Amino acid sequence: MNKTLRNFLIAGAAVFAAGAVVFVIGMSALKWDFSRLDAVEYKQCAYSAAESGDSVTAAEIDVQSFGVVIESGEGIALDYYEASDSEVTVGVENGVLKITEKQKPASWFTRGAFSFGRIKYKYVLTVPSGLPLNVKGATAEITMNSIETEKLDIDCTNLSMTFSDCTVSSLKINSTNLHVSFVNTEVSEFRANSTNNNVKARGSRLNSIVAEGTNVDFDFVDTECGTVISDGTNVKFGFDSVTVDKVTLRGTNVNAKLRIKGDRREYTVVNDGEIQQTGNTDKRLSFDGTNVRLELNFI
Repeated sequence: MNKTLRNFLIAGAAVFAAGAVVFVIGMSALKWDFSRLDAVEYKQCAYSAAESGDSVTAAEIDVQSFGVVIESGEGIALDYYEASDSEVTVGVENGVLKITEKQKPASWFTRGAFSFGRIKYKYVLTVPSGLPLNVKGATAEITMNSIETEKLDIDCTNLSMTFSDCTVSSLKINSTNLHVSFVNTEVSEFRANSTNNNVKARGSRLNSIVAEGTNVDFDFVDTECGTVISDGTNVKFGFDSVTVDKVTLRGTNVNAKLRIKGDRREYTVVNDGEIQQTGNTDKRLSFDGTNVRLELNFI
């Protein structure tokens, strides 16, 4: 390929990309429904354990390209979609409800720029309190509303998850990229092992937290914590109006900005191996790393 042709192709690609951006911005401003451009065909389906006569003791979810909403209810039911560009199976094996959705090999007119329908279509799973749940797959976007469960195990490469008004005894997440948010939720044990950990909590109660990863970012507001342990290369912690008993932060770079609700005199504070304050209870705040930046306030 000669230099002139190569430059022409590069310039053409740049003009096309710029035009596409202008088109998307313009049509978004006009509130255009991009799902109307979707070339994928969708079929709405439903499953009910009661109607099928199935005895379900647990649920396993592996949904690749649709958002998933898990809600609390009296029975077990699923509202979902079959798409022309994906393969879906829903069935019960040994008492486990298995929900699997995977996209077929890519085609320009069935994926990419022309599969906007997934923006508005979601899988909605209704489960009773206490049902064990297992989520796995390459990519998952999950919303949990008013769920009460003893055990929730998640193994997912890219995970975006929101808990609202939930009660979970044991939550274990293994992921490469994790974004999880807790709103008015109580978790007894939370363990996260992820390359990138992004955890937010608002008005929640997290009794035990262990988070490991290369990049760890916690943002807690008006939340109660028991024990918090985090180990990462880059650790960023933000606590605002948080009650906590014990904190251990370790990393190559630790940046902690904490506003803790409590009496300063109750806490022993250790920064980079040096005891800065000895408390009159067993409450302890420990920060250890190569570069530690600490801003600590009690309210």
